[in-house]
Amino acid sequence: MNFDEKFRESLVKLYKNIWREPPWNEYFWTDKMVNEDVDYAIKQKDFISKLAVNKNNVKGFIWGYSLPQEKFQFLNLGEATYIDELAVEREFRKMGIGTRLIEMLINDARKLGYETITLRTDINGSAYKFYLDLGFQDMKIRDPKYSQRTYMIKTIK
Repeated sequence: MNFDEKFRESLVKLYKNIWREPPWNEYFWTDKMVNEDVDYAIKQKDFISKLAVNKNNVKGFIWGYSLPQEKFQFLNLGEATYIDELAVEREFRKMGIGTRLIEMLINDARKLGYETITLRTDINGSAYKFYLDLGFQDMKIRDPKYSQRTYMIKTIK
C-alpha cells in the first residue's frame, strides 16, 4: 500500500528499531527526528512510498523521490529516483517483502518516466548483497561522511 498517515506512529517505531541494528548502530533517532525525515521525503519531487502492513502495524517500508541534484552533485546522474529508505522488520525478513517493496517503487518510478534508480547502503551489511542480487551495481562512490557507505545504481527502463 502507499504511505498512509494512519500508520505513521507504527512506521516511526519500526524506523527507530531498524537503524539500531548493525551495521547502522544508530541509537540517536527520536520520534521528532524520524517524523522530520518522513516530512522531508513527502515534500520531495515525485515522492513514492510503500508500506508492508500486518495487523495494522508497519512491518516494512520504502520511500524514494527524484534525486535532489543540489544534494547529490557528486553522483553526476541527472534525472533518477533516489531510494532514501528501505527497511523490513527482522522477523519478516527473507520472505520477499523487501524485494516486493523495491519492485513496487521501481514500477511507480517507471510510470513517472525515470530510467535510473540509485541508493546508498553500507558495504558491510546484508542489504549490500540484497541490492546486488536485485541487479543494482556498486558505483564505487563512497559517501563523503561515511566511508563504508556506497552508492548503487540500477537501470529500470
